[in-house]
Amino acid sequence: RLDKIKFVAAKYQPSVCHSGYCEATVKLSLVGANWQKGDGYKVMLAASDSRLSAKDPLIIDKLEITLSGRTLVQALTILPQRLLDLLKR
Repeated sequence: RLDKIKFVAAKYQPSVCHSGYCEATVKLSLVGANWQKGDGYKVMLAASDSRLSAKDPLIIDKLEITLSGRTLVQALTILPQRLLDLLKR
């Protein structure tokens, strides 16, 4: 059900295009996102450019994801809240 999906909105930096290739960067936080056993985090990419079509698709040549995490102490400080959030479901 769509009402159960949690979205994280991010502000994208404007694309930089050269010779038919464009590069875009976004930074978003996964804090509060739920790790799904076996699936990990699920990320959806969306393109709002109405010029995209089956004849002129968006082709992603390379996707780089850099993850950084919390220290053990930081993770332990948010653990009680995460457990409460899970119990509320």
